[in-house]
Amino acid sequence: MTRIIQSDFLADPRIRVLTTWIWKLIGMGIYHLTVMSVIASGRSHYRLEAEGFIRNMLYEIIFVGALPLLYTILSEEKWASYGIRKKNIVPSFSYSILFTGFIFVMFIIFHQLHPPPSLCFTLQFPWNIGAGLAGIAIWGPLEIFFVFWLIENTDRIFKSENRKISPGLILTVALFGLSH
Repeated sequence: MTRIIQSDFLADPRIRVLTTWIWKLIGMGIYHLTVMSVIASGRSHYRLEAEGFIRNMLYEIIFVGALPLLYTILSEEKWASYGIRKKNIVPSFSYSILFTGFIFVMFIIFHQLHPPPSLCFTLQFPWNIGAGLAGIAIWGPLEIFFVFWLIENTDRIFKSENRKISPGLILTVALFGLSH
């Protein structure tokens, strides 16, 4: 693998996986501290939701997606290792947008039929449209990349890249699920 990072230390999958999980845990702590401080401040319902949305986006970008993206870009890894290929990219994105759009419409219909009783994602127009579009862009591809990146790099640790059900898959899915 040709890389900008000339350090074997940073190219080591054990270091990459461990630092990524630690970074995510630090981010979870910071996120929960800010949520508690906002709730304790007694801000209005609408302002609390708008700030929560922005906080969620920043958390996802900085503490979930940033480090794997940074490692991948700086080490000039092949994006195909994580499922990102030029071949058939347009149909792939088209299908994913259709699927995500369907889920988004079902979410809106469900919340119109059953309004949420407490604080949750109920921003007013036009913020709700912007939030939905940002969610499609950030929570979808970025989290998927994060998970695939961790599976692949964890499999490199265990030298099990070619197994369908691998230690990387099991550990990543279990830890990712527990972190939610």
